[in-house]
Amino acid sequence: MSTTTPTLQACRHCGAGAPLDAHFCPQCTKILPLSRQADYFSFLGLPRKLNIDAADLEQRFRTLSRQFHPDYFYNATPAERRASLEQSSYLNDAYRALRQPASRIEYLLKLEGMAPSGPAEAAKQVPPALLEEVFALNEELDEIRELRASGTPDDVWKARLEQARGPVERKREAHEAQLQDLSARWDALAVSYDIMAVRGCPFECTFCIHNFTRKTSEGLGTYVRRRSVDHVMTELREAVRTRPNLRTIAFSAGNGVAVAGVGHRVFNNVVHDADYVGGYPAPIASAYKPTSDTIISWNTVYNAGRFGILHSAGGDSFTNGKVLHNEIYNCGLQSSDMGCTYTFGSDGKGTEIAYNLIHQDVSQNLMFGVYFDFDSSNHVAHHNVVWGNQANLRMNTVSRNNKIYNNTFTASLGGLIVNAGIDGITQMPGSEVKNNIFTTLIGANATAANGLALQNNILTGTDPQFVNAAQSNFQLKPISPAIGFGLVIAPYTDGFTGKNPDAGAYDHGLPPFKAGGGQPAVTAQSAASYGFALAPDSIAFGFGPQLATGSGDATSTTLPKSLTGSTVTVTDGGGVDRLASLVYVRPTYVAFVVPPDTAPGIALITVTSADGTVSLGSAPIFATAPALFTANSSGSGVAAGLWIRVAPTGVQSWDYLFDKALPPNRVPVPVDLGPAGDQIFLSLYGSGFRGAIASGATVGGMPVPVSAFGAVGVYQGEDFINLGPLPRSLVGRGQVDVVVTFDGKAANTVTASFR
Repeated sequence: MSTTTPTLQACRHCGAGAPLDAHFCPQCTKILPLSRQADYFSFLGLPRKLNIDAADLEQRFRTLSRQFHPDYFYNATPAERRASLEQSSYLNDAYRALRQPASRIEYLLKLEGMAPSGPAEAAKQVPPALLEEVFALNEELDEIRELRASGTPDDVWKARLEQARGPVERKREAHEAQLQDLSARWDALAVSYDIMAVRGCPFECTFCIHNFTRKTSEGLGTYVRRRSVDHVMTELREAVRTRPNLRTIAFSAGNGVAVAGVGHRVFNNVVHDADYVGGYPAPIASAYKPTSDTIISWNTVYNAGRFGILHSAGGDSFTNGKVLHNEIYNCGLQSSDMGCTYTFGSDGKGTEIAYNLIHQDVSQNLMFGVYFDFDSSNHVAHHNVVWGNQANLRMNTVSRNNKIYNNTFTASLGGLIVNAGIDGITQMPGSEVKNNIFTTLIGANATAANGLALQNNILTGTDPQFVNAAQSNFQLKPISPAIGFGLVIAPYTDGFTGKNPDAGAYDHGLPPFKAGGGQPAVTAQSAASYGFALAPDSIAFGFGPQLATGSGDATSTTLPKSLTGSTVTVTDGGGVDRLASLVYVRPTYVAFVVPPDTAPGIALITVTSADGTVSLGSAPIFATAPALFTANSSGSGVAAGLWIRVAPTGVQSWDYLFDKALPPNRVPVPVDLGPAGDQIFLSLYGSGFRGAIASGATVGGMPVPVSAFGAVGVYQGEDFINLGPLPRSLVGRGQVDVVVTFDGKAANTVTASFR
């Protein structure tokens, strides 16, 4: 996304706004650089579907090939020539990927964050049954070649060739038909899902058709019928399970998303056209019921009857929460006295509202970007950009301990509005407004005398020198007076460049933050078992389409927090952000270690690549999430471990449980239990169980003592468990299952073999 709306980019030549999927500026017709938000489908103007029109794809490719050809840009500027090469190269990649059904499926699954269950090399194994058929067919073809070479009449060997080809063609046709059917089902399921929770409108608005249909339905039963919450949720869960790329929630007379309780995560959605009644619902709402430790982030919210994100409506209905990286616009369609973010009568208990893009609310009266209504306290609003509204910020009496830091406020009429109570007294004890940019006036009662601390703000009358305010680019020019004008306010200004923090939401030395839904997805799984449960200090994989711009590996046992410019942030159940240590990164998957202090709950996983691409996912974090590594890195099969022999003399020997081949071709090596006096132990490697209290194990269905388990100590995130001595009854058993449990939770089943 750009720093403004989710649909525009600024042309580098004329400054005009152009759609993100445009190749040429609609104003000056110059070629545009390749958009970071491009994917192969949008680049070619195609829907993100498995079944596409091959002729249409071919025509689009040829048309764009002519438009991007470098010969047309021989006399152009260096920037245009570079853009031509980028667009041409990307077009060729897109065409190669989309013209074949198999590669198209693989690419679409990557876009949807549905990566294979292991690194790509392990996922492309040929099924043994297919290999046998291929070998048999090759033998048949060799015999036919011998017949032809020996002078056998043509009609004889050709008939045999046709006989061999028949089953292959029929199988190919059957597979293609199955693929077409599955693709059609995917396309139909993935696009949208309609659900009705209430039939009939409970309101009696005189201007609405329901006023008429209610009368015509008299005597025909109950006009307003509501389904139970459990019934609706069951249907929604199934819809999400079968439609993994659903991202949009739309068209609701009430809330789009409502949350209540502890530890919820609402992220990466597009929510629009909600709250037709213009009251106290909202596209995203937490109101009336206690809600804590909840994160609302990376959503795009627009077309709201009144509020965009309602994060509290009195009492403790949203505490210790975060409203981050959302884009909110076109609110107040049905009402006035509203805010794109809004709360009243609430103690936020540290609730953070930050890195949001808030603009173009359309209410005709009392319209605000960020609104803390009467008796709101203990919120922090920082690094938000507000523009195109009637007013930026409203803080009504009594405003207790609300902190407003490093925001860019550019609304048309009012910068900060403060309303007194019904007694005419304004009270703002402990509230602070610092390091902000206001391009319009601050209310006369926003003063120190009323308890408000106003410091180091760029105020109306001082040109903040934005890069291009007309195009909604509110970054700072090098000559901006806001550069270095701010105060150090830890932790909100941490990481600033220069001698002092800048005023406003953007640091002149850093890239602009992103906001809004529809970001690429990342799927987090255990690196050992490929299960979805993770634990602190466990090793995990993240799979997604755009996780890194290159490949990089950690070069020591002290793991870095960044590789090739990519980072992984884990936001735990308590809302604390921590950078994960990285084992390695690839463009479509990363290996990382969950930070050791990560609190249990649903964690938000954010992968940021060097080019600024943000990928989002979540994972349940438990105190213990046991998983065992396997020799072929598949999560099943022979264990990644070794056997240890202890002779009666105390002499020890050992070897691996598998041969020395490379994955995925490793096979088990049977363990010889040896003479009766020898003791045999197994040492298995895994992750996610070092913090366990209790443990147990069976080998071949028989209980086996656990002699030790814990952290390996050399490699971050890697654990071990030692089993034994093993019972002599395993002699001659062949391959058996090995099952280990920690605190009552079983790890993935692995195997070992015994001769």
